[in-house]
Amino acid sequence: MKNNYVFVLNCGSSSIKFAIINLSNCTHICHGMVSNINLDNCHINYTFKSEIYGEHINDNSYHNALLAIINIVKQDQVILKNII
Repeated sequence: MKNNYVFVLNCGSSSIKFAIINLSNCTHICHGMVSNINLDNCHINYTFKSEIYGEHINDNSYHNALLAIINIVKQDQVILKNII
């Protein structure tokens, strides 16, 4: 049976929370948060396949925060192709 995934975004005024959830067993494949959007200390912290990552976002715009999240999702083409 093929795994299906759901991509969840929770967008606030200065942060974005996100997750990818495997629907077959309700586990998080990826989850994280971009904080301090539009501020000098904008950063992203996330867990992807049990590994923890964090980095500063140089251009702290909302647009670039979303691009940073998209780049994380694109790391695994199998997951990307099976998001419903």
